[in-house]
Amino acid sequence: MPVSSIIHKKCPHCGKLARELKSKNITPTKRIVTFECGHVHMEKVEKELDYSSLTSEHLHVPYKFQVDGMNFLRESGFRALLADEMGLGKTIQAVGIIKYHKEQLLPYLVLCKSGLKVQMWKQIIEWIGEEFMPQIIETTRDHFMPKSPGYIVSLDILRRFKNGNKQKSVQEKTNEGGYTNTSVIVNMEIPKEQAGVVEEDDLTKLIKRLGIKYVIIDECQLIKNNDSQRTSAVRTITKQVEHVIALSGTPIKNHAGEYFPILNILKPERYPRKSTFEYSEVSSYWDGYKYRIGGLRDPTAFMSKNADFILRRTREEVMPDLPTCQRNFSFHVMGPEVEKMYAAKYKEFQDEYFFGVGTQFEKYSNLLAYLAEMRHITGMAKIEPCLDFVTDFLLETNRKLTVFTHHVNVATSIQIKIDRLLDNGGFDYRCLRLEGGMDSTRRDAVVTQFMEGPNRVLVASTLASGEGLNLQKCSDCIMLERQWNPANEEQAECRFIRIGQAADKVTATYFVAIGTVDEFFSELVEKKRSIVAQTLDNKEYKWDETSLIRELCDILAQTRGKKWEW
Repeated sequence: MPVSSIIHKKCPHCGKLARELKSKNITPTKRIVTFECGHVHMEKVEKELDYSSLTSEHLHVPYKFQVDGMNFLRESGFRALLADEMGLGKTIQAVGIIKYHKEQLLPYLVLCKSGLKVQMWKQIIEWIGEEFMPQIIETTRDHFMPKSPGYIVSLDILRRFKNGNKQKSVQEKTNEGGYTNTSVIVNMEIPKEQAGVVEEDDLTKLIKRLGIKYVIIDECQLIKNNDSQRTSAVRTITKQVEHVIALSGTPIKNHAGEYFPILNILKPERYPRKSTFEYSEVSSYWDGYKYRIGGLRDPTAFMSKNADFILRRTREEVMPDLPTCQRNFSFHVMGPEVEKMYAAKYKEFQDEYFFGVGTQFEKYSNLLAYLAEMRHITGMAKIEPCLDFVTDFLLETNRKLTVFTHHVNVATSIQIKIDRLLDNGGFDYRCLRLEGGMDSTRRDAVVTQFMEGPNRVLVASTLASGEGLNLQKCSDCIMLERQWNPANEEQAECRFIRIGQAADKVTATYFVAIGTVDEFFSELVEKKRSIVAQTLDNKEYKWDETSLIRELCDILAQTRGKKWEW
């Protein structure tokens, strides 16, 4: 999809978002710009930027379509909806531009789901470095550190801030939900003890005091309720900030009515009223009781009209850019109870490492047993984040998904919970299960049902799926529990890259529990993979499981089992 050349930015004279009508360079570093509002302004000429030079901590670089996406965000005036399909790296694009536009985009604010705060934090450090490390705001009682390059705040706690609840102004009511550039919002004071508010002023003053210049709204479909306190709080924040990038993998053409709030936030002059948007852009249908909002009336015309600030690419569209197997990492924090269990087991590991007696073989065997138990605990801790991922996947794509596990009770628990999820969502199929010990007849029956039937989720044992299994009609998988030998994971990934694979590309999402053996092992393996990629020219690499585990033990003992502290 070509990047739009229409640039919208705030006029420095009247403050309105306006299109550039024409511009003329008067020196190599200055140009005169004429806006559609009639004002003329002299500004610096921005040098040509090469986003492809962005390199992650593990020496990864963005794909071509991600570079195109960053160019699109810049040309939109950093006010856009990036709606790429799930798994295409929207966060990398929204975060990557910060490194190249410090003056315009620092300090920044990330608004996301509570469970994704650490994931965002990790990706920011991975892609643009510790120089841009944000502060994570866990509760409304946390103090914002002044002069921090960025902040990450959960959408769930926004409504608890003093200014998160609003009384509509006369202008807002006239607009029937939403706001225009001239709207005035009146505060409705809430006692601190009732709202659980930090010692901050309201959101308006807070954003001004921090000097926020750039807001990233992750999973922006979560502010679909036009009148909710959460949506009101997001509006309060974004009205004061020139640069706002919203991210969502949910196709707008299928959920059109829910997108009015973000369209109104990004382009209030184009979408000032919900009723007008629904009347002109959205189809409706009679369900036997009342009219309900459906999808877009004319998706092609809608996307064409809004090509200056909405960009969506599907995996099929960017397929040439993707590797045969694309590995993504999803980082999550353990709950307090699980973390307590993990800490106790880590202490036993540490005691064995430093004070254990016996032969080297006995000591190694004991350490391996403790590592196995620590891995089991992290496996249980990642079940809930996995369910969130499965929910989003089923809603945002029409593809099939395989969840690879190691422990039987982890697999059983997640199968039960996915079935409950499918029941509550009205899906007319169940989660299938592939486990070790199945005879070939039963195994083939499960695979056939998954490949040919309506079932879209399969929970499978990683080791039982390593060989002789063809899953070529599925192109997405989750590695919920790591294997000590990465070759076993690679074997499982290869089950999808078979003759007859429709997509010809596979996306594997590895779930990682922060501050655990999980994280250290993933770091160790990926560093080795990056070295292999540079030295072996993509030839097959033979993993030495024993050496990996010994190195992992040394790292765990030397770092006290904690990689990050905040």
